[in-house]
This record gives sequence, structure tokens and C-alpha cells, in this order.
Amino acid sequence: TKINKLWRMPDGTVRLIIQGLSRCGLGELMQETPFLRGRILRLEDEGDLESTQIQALCRTVHRQFKAIVEMTPNMARELQLIAMNIDHPGRLADFVVSNLDLALEEKQKLLELLDVAQRLEYLTGLLAREQEILEVGMKIQAQVQEKLGKSQREYYLREQLKHIQKELSGDDP
Repeated sequence: TKINKLWRMPDGTVRLIIQGLSRCGLGELMQETPFLRGRILRLEDEGDLESTQIQALCRTVHRQFKAIVEMTPNMARELQLIAMNIDHPGRLADFVVSNLDLALEEKQKLLELLDVAQRLEYLTGLLAREQEILEVGMKIQAQVQEKLGKSQREYYLREQLKHIQKELSGDDP
């Protein structure tokens, strides 16, 4: 684990932003008070990382993530480039899920999967759902814009018609 940022709060507590450098789990809880202390077990990815299935799943994840990045206005386009340059399938899944707006439980479930093929399959399902949500949102936005455009155009035409009628009647506008 790497500490990226540390804050000392006025009440004496400490807040940290940490980055995990490898997958791990709690082996044994050795102490609970005044703070938690335990033995950590390093966990390794499982599965044949060179298999055709995993390579196909990686391509699917890349394609889906690219589409999501392109449809999401507040997502940095660089994320897509970073994802394309991750050559380890397990790290690709971890990176992609960390950059999605998902429920904590979904992210946790993905991170707990040690089998890389299962992790990528689960991720493709999450990505498909997110992509569908974004597409529906874009359709709704387009429909709203179209309705607004029609009502604005109708208002503009009515105003023009009023001015034309005033001109034809000889009144000053």
C-alpha cells in the first residue's frame, strides 16, 4: 500500500488516501483497539492470462469502455488511452471499474474475484448496463432538446406572424 495523501484533522484524527499496489485480504485480525491491526495475505490473480477467452474479454472491455468514455461528458478522454495501454487483464479490469460510477457493492464484488476471466465477464456485464443507461439518457436528452426546439420555433413563428399582421393592418409595431 502506498499513502498518496495524509491530512491531520483538527479533532486529532488522521485521514488518508491510499493506493493498493497488489490484491490482498485479511488473514488474521490481531488487534481491534485502539485501532485495527491484522496480518495481510497477498492474493494473486488466477487463470490463464494468455487464453483466447481472456484476450477476447479484454477487447470487449476496451470497446465498451471507449464507448462509455465518449458518451460521458465529464470523463477524461485520457482514461481510454490509459486503459488501452494496460497489458495485464486483471489490472485492466481493476482500472476500468475504478473509473466507473457504480455502487460500492458492485466494485467490491469485482475486486474480490481472483479468477481474471470471471472478473472480466462480470465487468463486461456492468459495462453493458452502464452503456445502455447512457444511451437511454442521450435519447431522452435528444427528445427534450427536440421538444424545446419545436416550441421555440413555434414561438418565433407566432411572433413573426404578429408583426406581419400588424404591418398588413397598417399599425406601427
